[in-house]
Amino acid sequence: MFRKRAQNLSLNVIIVAAIALLVLVIVSVIFMARMGIFTKSSNDCTKQNGVCMDRVCDDGYTMHPSAVCYGSDNKQDPYMVCCVELNI
Repeated sequence: MFRKRAQNLSLNVIIVAAIALLVLVIVSVIFMARMGIFTKSSNDCTKQNGVCMDRVCDDGYTMHPSAVCYGSDNKQDPYMVCCVELNI
């Protein structure tokens, strides 16, 4: 009868797998950070051809459904709304 011998993973395979996992984690973190920058810039009111106004849009403008206004500190300003010109 033949007995199957247990095959051990070599230390090299374990080290290569650990390095590959570490590289994958680093690439994922970089990608997620870049996605956050892209999302912020794509939601910016001025990039959507809008104008930031204080709480209510003036006549001739309507509120943009998804664009947001950022303050001087690069954080979303809760008191400003993004308004776009009506095309009538």
